[in-house]
Amino acid sequence: MLMNADTKARFQTLYLNKKNLVFRAAVYYTKDRAAAEDFMQAAFLKLFIHMEDMKDEQHAEYWLLRTVKNLAINHQKKYWREEFAEDIILTSDLHKYSISIEEEMLINQYNEIFIEFREKIFRELLDVNENWYQAITMLYCMEIPYDEVASELNVNTDALYSMVYRAKKWIKRTHGAQYLELKRH
Repeated sequence: MLMNADTKARFQTLYLNKKNLVFRAAVYYTKDRAAAEDFMQAAFLKLFIHMEDMKDEQHAEYWLLRTVKNLAINHQKKYWREEFAEDIILTSDLHKYSISIEEEMLINQYNEIFIEFREKIFRELLDVNENWYQAITMLYCMEIPYDEVASELNVNTDALYSMVYRAKKWIKRTHGAQYLELKRH
C-alpha cells in the first residue's frame, strides 16, 4: 500500500479529527462498544486503502460514516441469519447436535492449532515476498477486487494473477503436507 507523504499526513489528520465521531456513530448503530471499535477500525482501514480517492475532509467524513453504518447493517443481517439458523437447529433433534465437554475442548484446541498455522503461513509469506503477502492479504482477507489490488500494487491484472499463483504454489509446496496432516486429525 504505497502512499505519498501528503496523503499519509491527510489520513493521520482525518483519523485524529474523526475517530471519535466515527466511533460514536458505530456505537449508535451497534449498541455495542466492542463491535463499534471493530467497525471503526475496519472503516479507517478501508479509508486508508482508498485515501487517494477522497476529495476533501468532508467527503471522507461522509464516506466513513456511511461505511460504519453499512458495516453495522451487514453485521446485524448476518447476526439475524445466524440466530434464525440456530433456532432451527435448536428446535430439531437436540441430541443429534449436542457434544460433550471433551469434544468441545478438542474442537477448541484444533481451532487454535489452525489459527497458529495460518499465522505462521502469513509470517513466512511476508518474509519470503512482501508483494505476495500484500496481494494475498488484500484479495483474500480484505476481499478487495483484483483490479483494485493490481492498481494498489502498481501492476497489471495479469501480473497480479501470476503473483497470486506463485504465492499459492509456494504455500502449497511449503505447508501443504502439514495442512493435510492437520486435516486428518
